[in-house]
Amino acid sequence: MSKISIKGALLGAGAYIVLDYCLDYLLGYYGAPLLGAISNRDPHLVLMIVGMLAGPLIVVIGGFLAAWLAGHNEVLNGCISSLLVAGLIAVESLVLGLGRHPSQTIVYGASGPAFGLFGGCLRYWQQSSSTRHA
Repeated sequence: MSKISIKGALLGAGAYIVLDYCLDYLLGYYGAPLLGAISNRDPHLVLMIVGMLAGPLIVVIGGFLAAWLAGHNEVLNGCISSLLVAGLIAVESLVLGLGRHPSQTIVYGASGPAFGLFGGCLRYWQQSSSTRHA
C-alpha cells in the first residue's frame, strides 16, 4: 500500500482553497464596509490580519480532511496536503501576481506544512483514541 494518498492530498488541498476563498470573499464583501463604518482604522489592514489568523486554522482543517480521507499515514498525508497548498500559493502570488500580500505568502509558506502536520496529528490522535476505547 502506498504511503501517500493522492486523493486525500488533493481533496485536502482543495478544501483549503475553497474555504480560504470563501473566507476572503465574505471578509471582502461584508467585512470591509462594516469595518469602515464602525472604525476609523484602515479596514484592509484589519481584514489582512484576520485572514492571516484564520488561514492556519483552515490549513489544519485541510490537513485533517486529507488524513481522514487517506485512512493511513495520517500525519504524512496531512503534511503533503499543506505542502501542495503552499506550492499553489507560491505560484499564485509570485508568478501570477494575484491575491495575497507578500507577507501572507511568506507566513503561509513557512507555517503551512506545520499546521497541515498538526491537522494530520489530530486525525491520528482521534483514530488512535477511538481504537483504544473500542
